[in-house]
Amino acid sequence: MLSMGGVKPWTATMLERTPGLALSIFKASGVERKDLVIIHNQYGINCVTIDSALICKKMGIISTGITSSEFCKTIPQFWELS
Repeated sequence: MLSMGGVKPWTATMLERTPGLALSIFKASGVERKDLVIIHNQYGINCVTIDSALICKKMGIISTGITSSEFCKTIPQFWELS
């Protein structure tokens, strides 16, 4: 969804952390119930990733997520940060 040629990585990172952006992307994309949505993110915790999955569920769209389970093991869990 946010694969944009020429966009600096930190810009894409800031965009994928923007609450509500996924809905705008879905409206602009014309995704319909008959479509399959593939959601990809390195670790799956940014707003666009989560919102996309929730929008698909609400709209009855089949979706699948692709992430890096190995990378997920390297990031601290929320309870480890306190």
